[in-house]
Amino acid sequence: MSRPTPYIALLVVALAAGCSSDRATGPEAAGDDWSLVRFHESTASGYRDLTVQPDGSLWLEDGRTGDESSARGLLAGERLETLARLIDDLPRRSYAPQDECGEDGFFVSLTRSGEVMTFASNSCDDQMPAALGSVQELLSSVVAEVREPRLQTVGFTVLAEGEYSNIREPRRVVVESRNGLVQLLQQHDPSHAVALPQVDFRKQIVIARFLGQKPSGGNDVALEYVERTDTGWLSLHYLEETPGPCTVSALPTQPYVIVAVERPEGGLLFESKVVESRCD
Repeated sequence: MSRPTPYIALLVVALAAGCSSDRATGPEAAGDDWSLVRFHESTASGYRDLTVQPDGSLWLEDGRTGDESSARGLLAGERLETLARLIDDLPRRSYAPQDECGEDGFFVSLTRSGEVMTFASNSCDDQMPAALGSVQELLSSVVAEVREPRLQTVGFTVLAEGEYSNIREPRRVVVESRNGLVQLLQQHDPSHAVALPQVDFRKQIVIARFLGQKPSGGNDVALEYVERTDTGWLSLHYLEETPGPCTVSALPTQPYVIVAVERPEGGLLFESKVVESRCD
């Protein structure tokens, strides 16, 4: 991979579901009748807006500092199962407090069976449904953990990387079993027998990043580093290269990288940095 140019641009992740063609695989949700939950809270210093899908894919937009930042990740395990149970306990009709109260407040919008319901509340609301308070508490903790300062760099193992893959659409895949890894490698390269790398799935998971079909060479993706927060979330930092003013191959490519990392105690966060390739 060529060295990046000094002008590094952060990849801004769209908050709205459907604005990115990335797909994340995660644990199955406890219920399948909801397709999106959005949590928006406001204070005098700004707002935070979190969306979560049943597979655990999450997007967070933080506008409290005046400079909007965004993050995406994957909520998994017991936390996702708890969210699904709490969603099932929410009222079957929208809810709003009778009185407005200052600048603080929040709402949860839920898309369930094609219908959108909204549940709003604030600090003066003493009639708030118990289930809504539980959803707020859970999602507020998720927001706080996503914004945790990064504390410790952890190691990872690159299992495979390259420019050519049979997977032609952008995809992010999280694999938690040997059978899942076999299936992924068969999709990635169906023309060869699977050479299974050494992964201890008791302690590790596999994360694959596919950029999808690109019209030429000069595109690349690499995992730069992984960090762990003190709440057990792993944050994966990718570097993506795009063609600069260089002569590149006119043949289509499908850049990818597949790595093994430790099993997170919390969720996963993904950050990407996009740079132009240097002409060496």
